[in-house]
Amino acid sequence: MRLRITCSTNVLKQAVKAPAATKNTGGDEEQKAPGTVKDKILSYVEQVEQQDVMGSEWEVVGFVEPGAFKGLSDFVGNETKGQGRVEVLDMAVTHED
Repeated sequence: MRLRITCSTNVLKQAVKAPAATKNTGGDEEQKAPGTVKDKILSYVEQVEQQDVMGSEWEVVGFVEPGAFKGLSDFVGNETKGQGRVEVLDMAVTHED
């Protein structure tokens, strides 16, 4: 899927709140977790097509696996307190690594 993710720049550098579920899955995953909201969002994106800052808005366009869409959308909704958006630009996009 090709997505556009936009978020306020003042939210990007905030530390990610550690979910309680990571403690149940094991210590290895907890160490690999990105530290900021921006890092976590970029970890969902398989291939970044464009990344830009326009005023106080950060925007990234890239390819995300369809299975990761719900997790990304929930994360953006929860961590940005309504200041972020995830828009689907194209559903059936295939790209080669």
